[in-house]
Amino acid sequence: MRRLGLSRRLSKTKNSRTQWMKNVEMQLDGDWLTIRVDLSQSFGPSTSGKTIIIASTEGNIAVGADREEKIGLNVYRPRPSGRREQ
Repeated sequence: MRRLGLSRRLSKTKNSRTQWMKNVEMQLDGDWLTIRVDLSQSFGPSTSGKTIIIASTEGNIAVGADREEKIGLNVYRPRPSGRREQ
């Protein structure tokens, strides 16, 4: 089993763009990809302020170094009405 991510992981894509994953762990075991997210974490409001970010791959990233598949993941919850979370 190969672990592909930690809470925050630096990942280089083919175009050498640097990306950080927030609160995402991925494990690749053969053809099985397992994704873990801690739903108790929060990274504050989205750009629009409508939702609270829980986890993100921060764009599309390769599933593995020798794989063609890509993943783009965003996990969020609605912002509680009447108050803004910082």
